[in-house]
Amino acid sequence: MKLSVIIPTLNEEAYIGLLLECLTNQTLKDFEVLIVDGNSTDGTKDKALQYQGLLDIKFINAGKKGVSLQRNLGEKHANTGHLLFMDADGYIEDDFLEKIYKYIRQHTDVDILTTWVAPLSDKKRDKIIFYAYNQFYLDIVKYWKPAGGGAFMYVKRKAFREVGGFDEKIVLAEDHDLIVRMHKKGYKYKLLKRPDIKTSIRRLEKQGRLKYIWSLGRSAAYFHLVGPIQDYNLFKYVMEGGSTYEGVKINLDFLKDKKFGARKPAKKSENDSSEGIS
Repeated sequence: MKLSVIIPTLNEEAYIGLLLECLTNQTLKDFEVLIVDGNSTDGTKDKALQYQGLLDIKFINAGKKGVSLQRNLGEKHANTGHLLFMDADGYIEDDFLEKIYKYIRQHTDVDILTTWVAPLSDKKRDKIIFYAYNQFYLDIVKYWKPAGGGAFMYVKRKAFREVGGFDEKIVLAEDHDLIVRMHKKGYKYKLLKRPDIKTSIRRLEKQGRLKYIWSLGRSAAYFHLVGPIQDYNLFKYVMEGGSTYEGVKINLDFLKDKKFGARKPAKKSENDSSEGIS
């Protein structure tokens, strides 16, 4: 059983290298990586191409930005029946995919799965914020209107197609919306505490932690009490990907044993046509 890892990107040159390094180091090797780009203007593509030969990787240009559109396009290009959606600024331990693989093999009735999200930070305050999000939001709403972060999501491809994939009209909390629609259709959802995925704290650093908590709470309340969020201006959400956080400094010294996108461009052989890369 092979897996398809789908990563939407938009100006993620500064972050995508760490996730691709994590994927390169996975103990499970039977998976493909599809990077679906929303017309990045930085070196995202060049960074991704450094991992040719190390990963079964394809770079797909979506032609325009839109995280739901990009994820849906990734599904169309996937070659397996098992979809794993990840955000470009994520970080996973070396055995993450192996543990997810074993779980879905042992629990074949699970159609959609997410995990707890942890901060890619060694600061206690950041860990408390994310613990509260997991314990007092995700773990509670799963009983009546389940939600889950888009940092990582596993979905059976057949079920994904039957509900129409991600709603491309939604601009925020599209991951929550997919889970709710699948739950209403009777598909089984599971939230795992472990393994967890770590995500960068760039948004916390950019907004400030109190503003981040406030905006997260407002958007969650709107989603659960009103419905899907289809207006960018409602929460002043800026859809510019990694460039939104240009200049934000993130300390990753505690990851000294990991490379941070330090790969050099792979040398192409005379027979290398870079098939599958656009």
